[in-house]
Amino acid sequence: MRRAIGSLLIGGSLLLLTRCRADTPAVRHTDSRGARFRAPAGAPVITQASVVAFWLSSADTIPEAARLAAQDAFRRSNAEIADYLSDTDIQLVATVNDTLVIQLAGGLRRVVQLSGLDFPYGYVLVEPGYAEEFHTGLTEDQDLRDALDDYFGLDSDADSRPPKHRIAQHVGLRALLAAR
Repeated sequence: MRRAIGSLLIGGSLLLLTRCRADTPAVRHTDSRGARFRAPAGAPVITQASVVAFWLSSADTIPEAARLAAQDAFRRSNAEIADYLSDTDIQLVATVNDTLVIQLAGGLRRVVQLSGLDFPYGYVLVEPGYAEEFHTGLTEDQDLRDALDDYFGLDSDADSRPPKHRIAQHVGLRALLAAR
């Protein structure tokens, strides 16, 4: 038994010695918070209240007749939303990229992935600093206008109600544990 334990200790020591050789570079852990963020090529960078209309290449797998009908309806919906937003400070952004970059006023950026949703086309309502709202597939224009009113507070009585979207922020482990 002693011989087995001794063999294990010697084997472990040799393994440690070979991993700690002078010619083996030390593993360094770097803090990525100071690293420069690069937006993916072609990804829209959202800095203000926006409605992002997206149509991803994975929509090309839909049968042609259905895809063409959906594209036509989506274009009409985009025109309707652009007209609805024309007298607001909310921009309509169209993209075929599966990534959005949201930039906060302080310069912090974060990435939102659009691939993997239940439909490869739809809308994302974005107010930098708040949680996004996703509307995938084709939505009735009135339902989408109601969602815009609700999310961005465009209702005439919006001042009397608090906004329904919440600030997207890092809470931290202590705050989560304290809430329990």
